[in-house]
Amino acid sequence: MAELDFELPLAGGDDAAPHATPADVVDLLRRYDLGPLAGYPDLLATLAPQALRGFLTGSIDAVLRLPGPVFAVVDYKTNRLGAELLSTWH
Repeated sequence: MAELDFELPLAGGDDAAPHATPADVVDLLRRYDLGPLAGYPDLLATLAPQALRGFLTGSIDAVLRLPGPVFAVVDYKTNRLGAELLSTWH
């Protein structure tokens, strides 16, 4: 399947889930080596306490069926195409 769209409820969908907050996301991200995004959890920690709600939407480039009951999810992300500043021509 190519360009598989998805929509996942984030902590309760339309209804705020009081147990999920930005602080929970901070705790989760601090468990991992984020490389160049290492300061991101600290930035999130400055947000006011609030319940998370809504949906995560996007698309996956491809889902491949492999032998047996196995699937591979292929998703490539970039927003940097070169060393120069980008324009709409790029």
